Amino acid sequence: MQVLLDGIPINQGLAGQFDFANLTTDNVERIEIARGPQSTIYGPRALAGVVQIFTKQGTGPPGFTVSEEGGSYDTFRETLASDGKIGQFDYSIGASRLDTDNARPNNQYRNTAGIADVGWSPNEQLRIGGMFAYALSDTGDPNVLADPRPLDNLLTEKWFIAPHIDYQPFDWWTHKFILDYDHERQVNDPNQDGFVGPTRALFERTTVDYQNDLRPTSWLTLTSGLFYSRLNAGQERPFILQIFGPQPTFVSDHTQETAGFLQATANIDNFILVAGGRIDHFNQFGDVWTYRIAGSYKIDKTDTTLHSSIATGFSPPSSQDKIFGMNFGLRPEKDLGWDVGFEQRVWDRRVTIDATCQTSSGSTVSFKRLISGRPKPKA
Repeated sequence: MQVLLDGIPINQGLAGQFDFANLTTDNVERIEIARGPQSTIYGPRALAGVVQIFTKQGTGPPGFTVSEEGGSYDTFRETLASDGKIGQFDYSIGASRLDTDNARPNNQYRNTAGIADVGWSPNEQLRIGGMFAYALSDTGDPNVLADPRPLDNLLTEKWFIAPHIDYQPFDWWTHKFILDYDHERQVNDPNQDGFVGPTRALFERTTVDYQNDLRPTSWLTLTSGLFYSRLNAGQERPFILQIFGPQPTFVSDHTQETAGFLQATANIDNFILVAGGRIDHFNQFGDVWTYRIAGSYKIDKTDTTLHSSIATGFSPPSSQDKIFGMNFGLRPEKDLGWDVGFEQRVWDRRVTIDATCQTSSGSTVSFKRLISGRPKPKA
């Protein structure tokens, strides 16, 4: 899964994953999920889908919210939130602290998190903003009851800063530019698993993302963009024995990616067609092509929408795969998926029933029924 925060990839660490245990919703406005291969627009790791997290943008007079919670096992949580708009400036801030000892020794969890979004809008066409997020978590690892670990713990610190520009010179043309730097460090000391010993890991990434939406006619939207990413990851391994000769006590990985994509969306009466393609170039394993074609048609008489799609996705080997894997020359994992189904709105559109059959390469066909009180986006 690709995880995005305001359009910024936040899969981090040696494994290239996102730990939702450290995600707080203090400054989150909404979360959207797109299922199936989505690499054409969202790039690497969108093999099975995309989770998009959107922060709040300050509007109206400034306001503040403070809360304090408590529970069993010495659980306490404090939050502070504020958002608003003052003249041409808008802001939203959320911060929280969570402490809990849980039910077993060395099973404690401590989390400090904060996220802020600020912006300056000199006119209605332009907004220059920036986002900053920080999280520090300390997790105890008690292991199994038969083999408890009284001291083992893992410290994870994450932060990133992302200035961005949103510019709409005309009603039919919009631009979005994001520059992001994110950083993660992990310290596992002591590490009492009896194998690797204490470790320290560092992950840093710089991304540049540009996207524009051009609407030459009322029924056609062209979305195109460029993407660049530079990633460095490494781990110290002071526990490595040198009795068999010099052995590396530091392992690392460096990955660069350059990508371009184009997607066309046609909306004619009740018919929507989306088609697009993307090419990603990696310094370690060359080019990867992906595409997506999706369509939907609404039948007004019965308030029914038919929809289907076919798409490809990919997930490159993570730094962990390349550093510790015994296989050399790893290639990206690829996926081809399709789905077909319908949406039926009933009870004056208060309820939507969605029946979809979907499959992907290497998986079995599944049938999923979803009942929701809110219509989903088409195509």
